[in-house]
Amino acid sequence: MQRLVLLAQACLLRRHAPAPLADAFIATRLASPLGLGGVMGAIDVRTLDVDAILERALPS
Repeated sequence: MQRLVLLAQACLLRRHAPAPLADAFIATRLASPLGLGGVMGAIDVRTLDVDAILERALPS
């Protein structure tokens, strides 16, 4: 059931959020080599557009 909810969240983000945000969610929740959910804070941010995510959260 949890996997289904994560997939639904990913679909909604892909449709309504900027690509960097959706990509980060998918990379950390679904595509994690650690399995479902992974360990928060233990991700390789080099593959994510961190600047775009931070700009959305903290606009200039």
